[in-house]
Amino acid sequence: MKIYHKFNKLVFVIILLLSMSLSLVACGGNGKSDMPPLVGSFESTQKDEGDGFEVIDDPYMSFGVITFNADGTGEWAYALDTTITWKLKGENLTVVETYEGSEDTWKGSYDGEKVILDVWGIKHMFEKVGNQASTKPNSSNADALLGRYECFDAKMQGNPFGASGEWLELHADGKGKWYLGAIVDDFTWKLEDDKINFDVTVDGSTSTLQYSAIVDNDEIILDTGMLYYFSKNADTAKNPTTDGGSVVWKNQPLGQITIPSLWYGVAIFSDAEGFDQSEYEYDVWGIIEKDETGKPYFEVWLDEDFSSSFLLSTYIDIQDSQWYTPTIGEDDGWLIIDPKSADYQVLSSDDEWGLMAQYHNGSLDIYHTFFGKDGGYADTRFFLREEGTGWNESVDPLPPSYQAYKQIYATGN
Repeated sequence: MKIYHKFNKLVFVIILLLSMSLSLVACGGNGKSDMPPLVGSFESTQKDEGDGFEVIDDPYMSFGVITFNADGTGEWAYALDTTITWKLKGENLTVVETYEGSEDTWKGSYDGEKVILDVWGIKHMFEKVGNQASTKPNSSNADALLGRYECFDAKMQGNPFGASGEWLELHADGKGKWYLGAIVDDFTWKLEDDKINFDVTVDGSTSTLQYSAIVDNDEIILDTGMLYYFSKNADTAKNPTTDGGSVVWKNQPLGQITIPSLWYGVAIFSDAEGFDQSEYEYDVWGIIEKDETGKPYFEVWLDEDFSSSFLLSTYIDIQDSQWYTPTIGEDDGWLIIDPKSADYQVLSSDDEWGLMAQYHNGSLDIYHTFFGKDGGYADTRFFLREEGTGWNESVDPLPPSYQAYKQIYATGN
């Protein structure tokens, strides 16, 4: 009798284990035993708006990199970094994206090679990052590219920004490093004809980012959304160029948005309606600090003592130090054009995306449309640089008192 019961118990345990394993396959991991597991980082490379998939040439149209972990969790890095949970049943994929307590659910598929997700009615293709068998350059011409390159120019959408000490190094083992004004990043690289493909390591994450560059004779033109021009014999500036002369500034850019930090710049209001003037332009001073509760905030004032009147005030998210990202709650964000006027705008969470601005070599360039409570309207722009750092006089909008600022913080011609 004991043997009979032990045998029945063993059969029951085996059946239970089999059923559990089948349920695990249905809930996460791979729906097909012969399909590669959905684990690792996948980069947004193509999109289909109804006429078939097309390669994404503009990095700002990319949906970044999704990292799938084996336990059904992951990360999604694009304009903002979010967390995800995911399930795979057969080839059917469900991704739940979470950011600041809100959730979005995206449906798609995985065929063992690529992920396709339907995001707001547009299909986006994500392909595995770092799937090459070898990271070594695959061309005999690669040896001629080895060495260190200095940046001699930078442009965004055709507008010159000048070099600010950026550099890159290409090593013979297919690895390298670059500095693009923030931190030194590690990467692997491969040469294909006249194109270099880079897989850049993301610090503190298992994911990588992909960029490309064109080789033009002895120059390398890197496209990260910003175009960087590198040469082995480049004559670079240590700070944004000014009037073509030799100017040394007191401070160097910090490389990221830092708390605390001080800023100087200009506020420009144009096409204003409902005010005494149609154009306003002010010297402004900015501050990034924490309030008494420890929440970080960003404010722009009309005086460097921060005592007269502020024009812009928001709390900020500091998770991504390369972006000014406002976090606006109820009645805690404001925009003012003319302190003498009674009109002002109470900002809301709907304004967060419009106000966002990327940190670039010590500068923030913030655009917004003012809609006041009394019906006032204006196009607004705040351009600020970290206090004491250099300005690019050929392209930067200069504050009214810029020359006095320059006398304080710059030496040379």
